[in-house]
Amino acid sequence: YGDKMYTDYSISSPETSRRLITMGTVLERMDEMEPGTLVINRLPVHNYAVYLPVRNEDGSYSKHPAMLNAREKLSESYLPLTKANIAKVAFGALGDAYGWGAMLYNEDCTSFNRNIFLCFGLDLPRNTNWQWLMPIDTLSIADWPVEAKEAVLDKLPLGTLLQFPGHQMLYLGKCNDKYYVYSTVSSAMNPWQDGKRQRVRTTLINTLDVKRANGNTWMQSLSGVELPWVLLGYDGNSHMPDAPWYLEGVSFCMKNKLMDTQAGRFRPNETATRAELVDTMWRCAKSPDPVAESVPFTDVPADAAYLNALLWAWENDVVKGTSETSFSPESGITREMLAVILYRFSNGSADEHRADLSAFEDAGDISDWALDAVQWAVDVGLIKGTSDTAISPGGEVTRAQLATLIMRYSSMDLS
Repeated sequence: YGDKMYTDYSISSPETSRRLITMGTVLERMDEMEPGTLVINRLPVHNYAVYLPVRNEDGSYSKHPAMLNAREKLSESYLPLTKANIAKVAFGALGDAYGWGAMLYNEDCTSFNRNIFLCFGLDLPRNTNWQWLMPIDTLSIADWPVEAKEAVLDKLPLGTLLQFPGHQMLYLGKCNDKYYVYSTVSSAMNPWQDGKRQRVRTTLINTLDVKRANGNTWMQSLSGVELPWVLLGYDGNSHMPDAPWYLEGVSFCMKNKLMDTQAGRFRPNETATRAELVDTMWRCAKSPDPVAESVPFTDVPADAAYLNALLWAWENDVVKGTSETSFSPESGITREMLAVILYRFSNGSADEHRADLSAFEDAGDISDWALDAVQWAVDVGLIKGTSDTAISPGGEVTRAQLATLIMRYSSMDLS
């Protein structure tokens, strides 16, 4: 279970002399011998006498004796699978060179992790695609925001395997708000010279805020999680942590580029702004070029990132201002505002969809200008009550709630 070792040098047994033994190798121990029996012309004191497989000149197989020094990291059986033992085995290779396809007598990322788990009697396939087909707990997180990935990592044990396309790493845990992984790395962005690729080629510990050549962090790039030692069939349940409630809607909006992120963070608990809502509805409409060249709002900068979206929404009567000269782009949106904009965007008809809101004790709080839209949104199933007796028309909408409603809206046939 150590990094690597060699059999002892032997003149009498050159076929097993100085042979490289790598982490996770299992060998047959020689049977009990009579006292005084020599192995490769030596007395096997403070050594393990084992058999090595040897290919004979005619291509046949035979077993030949060899000696392994007992002071090496050797175990007479598979190691107990504990987090402490996983770390002990893995850290034995710290600082080794990166070896693509076993070049340089070292390992690449997947063969490195495979060797670690061989020490515990678990034989993982050679690459992640094959590993993903095993009956183990897996979780695809490719379209997740960073916050959701962190929420899952917070609940995962040391020894979980993480991956993104082209790389696999062993998860160590979280310390001082940093997430640590361990792997054999070919290259990464140089943290001391931003914008430059650094050839690493070393087995090392790093945090997931390290960047790749494409500028994204490793955390942003994470696409899969594996728990290789928990079989789904063992107790019939998955042992993966539950995803955050908002994940489906947020992933939908991220995948379809309907809402922006900042360095992979979606900011799900922040209140959605009027500017963000306009931009999202414009993207839902496939980002059409506006005809209008200006809007009558003095609080909208000429270089606003959402300007084309606002021009389109204004000319198509999807949004109005908060006054004749103000749009209030950074103001939060309320549930009734969202209902109105979705109603206008879909050309909805309150005559066809007029829900009975009498079950909601606060229905009288709905603004007159929003009543038709709220009745429509409740009737078609877009907006539900915040409880059995409350519709909360003035409640602010978070970005996660907006994403969920946009996903729900996109799946509906409202023609």
